[in-house]
Amino acid sequence: VFVFNQPVNRRAGYYMCNVVPLYAFLVAFGWNCLADDLVDSANRLNFIVALVLTSTAFKYTFKENLPRVHYLTSIDWYIYSVYLLFTIQAGMIA
Repeated sequence: VFVFNQPVNRRAGYYMCNVVPLYAFLVAFGWNCLADDLVDSANRLNFIVALVLTSTAFKYTFKENLPRVHYLTSIDWYIYSVYLLFTIQAGMIA
C-alpha cells in the first residue's frame, strides 16, 4: 500500500485584513450605541438589528469564496462570537 502525505495550509491573510476588522468595527458601533444617553431604546435596538443584518449579509458574501468544510474554522468561531456580542448588546438595551 502506497501512502502519500502532503501538509496543506491555508493563507488567512486576506480574511485577517478584510473580514476581521470589519466585524470589529460593527461590534464597536454596537457598543457606541450603548454609550449614547438616549431614552428611546427602540432606536437603539433597531440599530443593533441593522448591525446584525449587515454582518449576516457580509458573512454570506465572503463565505462564497471559502471552501466548504464539515467543521467550524477559526473565522466561523469569530463570527459566532460577534453574534454573541450583538446578543449581549441587545440584551443590555432591552
